Amino acid sequence: MKFWLSFIILCSAGASFSHVNGENLANAIHNGIVKIREAQAFNSYASTSLSEFNVEIEKRASEKAKIRQTQKNKDNSFDEKSGALAYLEDVLSNATNNEKCKKGLGLLEIRVEKAKQEKDVTLSKAKQWLGYVQKNYCFGILYASDVEKLNTDYLLLHYPHLEKG
Repeated sequence: MKFWLSFIILCSAGASFSHVNGENLANAIHNGIVKIREAQAFNSYASTSLSEFNVEIEKRASEKAKIRQTQKNKDNSFDEKSGALAYLEDVLSNATNNEKCKKGLGLLEIRVEKAKQEKDVTLSKAKQWLGYVQKNYCFGILYASDVEKLNTDYLLLHYPHLEKG
């Protein structure tokens, strides 16, 4: 009984004060509910977008990991030093009439002979050596594409005997 009495008093007080702000109580309640729903909808949209973004990040990370693993497997099945030296030997065997280029190829030949005794010869080092000769001595005779061919894929394709296995 006390509940119903307090309920009736509350409703009548609400009805008497409903026009204080210039709008009735039902409209104020409705506007409040609409604002709450808008906030919830925005938060749920934001969390959904964030979830999709996180999934995309995870997908890209797994793709990068697969690419790294594939590259690692290729690198493990390939003798970099032999590949680099074989390619540089082929470049050195090409004849040229340009004196400046002959000088550069002579320097490269000296470097290749030293590299045969070294243990840490990599494709990137060989690429640097060949790039230096191409830019400073043989520009127009050796091309940037000749330097870029010093990569695992090209060497495995053209020098299949270099595969470990």
